[in-house]
Amino acid sequence: MITQKQQKEAEKLYQNMFRCLPAVDGYKYVDIYEKQSAYLYGKSSEAIEAYKTCQNIIRFMLTGFMWPLVVDIIILFWGMFKGIHPEGIIINWQLVSGTLFFIGYFIYFLVLWHKCSVAEKKVNGNLVWINY
Repeated sequence: MITQKQQKEAEKLYQNMFRCLPAVDGYKYVDIYEKQSAYLYGKSSEAIEAYKTCQNIIRFMLTGFMWPLVVDIIILFWGMFKGIHPEGIIINWQLVSGTLFFIGYFIYFLVLWHKCSVAEKKVNGNLVWINY
């Protein structure tokens, strides 16, 4: 939540950047997003929350989402090399569990992508952010 001091700093920063107050441009809501070190100016509080949701999803996907996928790919390759025999490929637990995990992870990715795209539609044209 934004304090009164931060609110005044945010309005001053917006005024220095755009030569008017945020309320004059239609941005009635001001908030802070500390992970990005930014002031958020929104036409609605819903747009500000949608922006934070979308940024949190993107931040999660860039930092923590891919590591389990790397481990899964290693398990899949291990299963493929272990399963190669002269008489044919034998299905083993590495291939089955790696494939099921990959399918589940892909579904999880689609859910996150959908959630982020819905949030982005709420934000589009309704928010301005300025780093402090």
